[in-house]
Amino acid sequence: MTTGRNQPCTCGSGRKYKHCCLHQHAADIHSGQVKQESRDMISDRPTGSNAGNPKEGRDELSKDFSSAFNNIFFNLHEYKLKKLPHIKEYRRLRRIHSDITTGMADYLHDGKFRLMIDIADKTPVTEAMIKLLTKISNGPETEVSEQAFYDINIYKMTPNSNSITEAFLQPRRYRRPDKMAMIENMQNSAMGLYEVIDIDSDQGYVSLQDVFTHRVYKVIDLAMSVRDTQPDVYIYRRVITADNISFGVGVALLFKKTDKFILDFIKRNSANYHTQGEIIRFYELYNHYTTTPDSVKTESRDIR
Repeated sequence: MTTGRNQPCTCGSGRKYKHCCLHQHAADIHSGQVKQESRDMISDRPTGSNAGNPKEGRDELSKDFSSAFNNIFFNLHEYKLKKLPHIKEYRRLRRIHSDITTGMADYLHDGKFRLMIDIADKTPVTEAMIKLLTKISNGPETEVSEQAFYDINIYKMTPNSNSITEAFLQPRRYRRPDKMAMIENMQNSAMGLYEVIDIDSDQGYVSLQDVFTHRVYKVIDLAMSVRDTQPDVYIYRRVITADNISFGVGVALLFKKTDKFILDFIKRNSANYHTQGEIIRFYELYNHYTTTPDSVKTESRDIR
């Protein structure tokens, strides 16, 4: 059974397939052709008087070989990691999370859930939530805005708003204990601003430390990427921990560590940090990220 481009991605991210794993699945199909394509690169090298700029040709060929090598390296790394017990457990938990979030996306799109906010509670937290919703609703549809939309509906963002996760917990929607346990873990998850403090590619771990609480998570999904662990950036995202396995989900915003905005943001919030203010921080970071042309972009590759 194939997944439609506009259907929720089966990985559980909450994004549409076209904005999530479509490119990865295409890359998986492509990886089996790497050897043949490498030979083709040599045979197709420009020759003669119409070859164009020799330097440009060499540079392009170098990039092609580099890309082919990276694909081979990733596939070998993936094959090795998949044999490890904690990676197998991670993949099992990720499949459970995927099943649940796909059901939640259907629940939302079928009109069975309506996000409710107590607007009479005129606190900075409520105002930030309303501003964020307004910006997402009125702004262009992008991968980041779609993911933020799903995050706001699936996860409980403020004390005076509801969430699909909360709705799924109330009637104990699933009979399977592992699914109900995952929903509870989703309910207890939290968003945060992290920096990479350690990388263990052999075991498939990246250690992320919360900039404000200093709590450390050994997440698995980022380590799968091999090359996109991004130690020179701050990463804002949600982390779920289930059965001692941690992995990131939802919207991911990346900021260069040299960016004056993020440095000022950290300094200001460190002096006045409060756990209830996460939606305020989320709105400020999302607003800056989506209005800054040179925002950091990355392509992560995850073991499924």
